[in-house]
Amino acid sequence: GFPVGLRLRRAAHCAGGILVTLLTLSGGEVRATTTYYSTGSADVNTLTHWNTASDGTGTSPADFTSGDLFVIQNGHSMTITSAWTNSGTGNGLEIESGGTLTATYIAVTTAFQVDNGGTYVHNAVSGSANGSTHDIPGSTSQGFGVSSTVEIQKWANNGTAPVALPPGVAWGNLKINVGSLGGDWQQAGGLTTVNGSLTIAATCTNSLILGVYTGLGYTLTIMGNLNISGGTLDMLKSSTSIANQINLGGNFNQTGGTFTRTST
Repeated sequence: GFPVGLRLRRAAHCAGGILVTLLTLSGGEVRATTTYYSTGSADVNTLTHWNTASDGTGTSPADFTSGDLFVIQNGHSMTITSAWTNSGTGNGLEIESGGTLTATYIAVTTAFQVDNGGTYVHNAVSGSANGSTHDIPGSTSQGFGVSSTVEIQKWANNGTAPVALPPGVAWGNLKINVGSLGGDWQQAGGLTTVNGSLTIAATCTNSLILGVYTGLGYTLTIMGNLNISGGTLDMLKSSTSIANQINLGGNFNQTGGTFTRTST
């Protein structure tokens, strides 16, 4: 379930699919209308690529505006082929273990969950130059299993001050593999928890900067490995001395790229 915000809970089977409950932190419930399952490795945007039964039978949704939960199943690799919005009270998107979603356009949904063993590939430029934290699906809730994987291949849209990843998220495995950035990617101390491994593969000619330019320090906890094969990981880029640290539960593996702290 979701560690922050809302949590998806698939309840008992009902007519027309599975009733889904979104549990708020205060204990309130918001019920999704129907659960729809992917029917194969296809695009997300086509209504007939979803059905109420996980075996491919049942009925397809009439729209993406009725507050439904969409589940990408094990073995299915789906792609967002045009801007996609899942709306309505209680809506959500879940990637099961063994499922993959590649977003070549921005996806909008209220609740977003990647289960253990599931994969989300963000390969979409933003609608704004510097991007938005909401470019990652899940405007209210984002949940990532410990062994889930999120790979960032594109970010922002050539702006010189790309916004940080959503702050305070507990990631599973996180891979930064961005081939084009308009400026240094400042995380402002918001990247604090990676429950799997953090991999830095590419940051173009810029840097992924963990710390803030001014103000308080930060602690990044990585339960798995820190892998650097390309790009630049900068702990802090500042003219002042600010306390910051990485707590590493696994191994430090560097086969390329740069690992630095460009401050006093």
